[in-house]
Formats: sequence, structure tokens, C-alpha cells
Amino acid sequence: REWKMAAPSKFEWKVVDTGGSKTASFDQGSHSYELHRASSTPTRRAPSGDQLEKAKIFKQGFKTRVEMDNFEFGITSAAELFIEEQLSKKPIFTKNCLNELYIENVGDEKLTLAILKVLAHSDRRSMYPVADTIAIAALSHSSLEVRECGVRAFEYWESEEALSVLEHTALSPEWLEEYKLEVIANIRGRNDILRAKA
Repeated sequence: REWKMAAPSKFEWKVVDTGGSKTASFDQGSHSYELHRASSTPTRRAPSGDQLEKAKIFKQGFKTRVEMDNFEFGITSAAELFIEEQLSKKPIFTKNCLNELYIENVGDEKLTLAILKVLAHSDRRSMYPVADTIAIAALSHSSLEVRECGVRAFEYWESEEALSVLEHTALSPEWLEEYKLEVIANIRGRNDILRAKA
């Protein structure tokens, strides 16, 4: 089955369920981006029953903490502490589960925002490439708040290397596009100052 979500101009967002696996993708001009379930093992073997159960427990644990949390930028939430702990123990498994959570719940605004806020407060390099992929996907979400949160993630990371997609993505409404340009200018300006001091 296939369904589409409304998206800003030049974007087509699709989530395709092929019976057991899901792929979320969107196109922007000549560029195409894709989110997909990644296996929790390096091989292409289907996850074992034990792996699936562990992933289910992880996802439920994250959702439970999101329900308890009042997310505010600048304040460490229970969901963030949970991800930090899991990431220190099982980094690949943790990133794969977050990726799956986003795909499986792309229509759940509260959970989608929670995932983005956790990623925004995380070290981008430790969550790469999942953090970048989810933040990029958020820029084409039907929810204005999710799109704004996607931009805010880039702002929090302060990473110039992560800006290439952001600067070539037109956002709406106009104030969000202006916010995006301000974020890009601030990150580039800050990095220029740091380079000059080095």
C-alpha cells in the first residue's frame, strides 16, 4: 500500500509499505532522498525473533518516556537520557530503532517532534547518518511545527557540513524560509570567526 503526505512546493513525500518493510522518500528537483528500515545486523538476514523483541521493547520504552516528558529545548528530557544510555551500549541498534520509529510514526506529530528534539540535542556525529536523514525528511513534513523543528536541529548542531541540503531546500511559509537563511548565515559566520582565530 502507498500513501502520500502534503508537502511544501517541489517536494513529493511517499511512504511505501511493502509488507514487512517500509521506505519513506521524497524528491526535490534533481535530488532524491530516502529513509528506509536498516537491518540491526551487518548482513541482509531477516532480524531474529529476539532482535525484533528487543526493538519492540526499545520503541515502547522511548514512547513511554515521550508520554511522560514535557519537551523543551535546553532541558534534558527522559527520552534524551534514554537514548544517551542506549547509544552508549548499542549505537547501531539505537540509531536503527530511531530510524524505524520515525518511519513508522511519520503521521504522529508528537512522536515525530520528540524524535527530532532528541536528535537536535544529540551529538550529530554520534547519530550520523540517521540524524541528518530524519532532519532532512522533516523539512518536507506536512506539519509546520515539524518543519520548523527540522531547521532547529541544524541550528543546534552548528555544523557547516550539514548545511548543503538545507540551503538548497525552499521552505514555506516565508518566515520559516527566513529563519532557515538566518540559521545558515549564523553557522557560517560563527565558523568563519573560529577559522580566523585558529
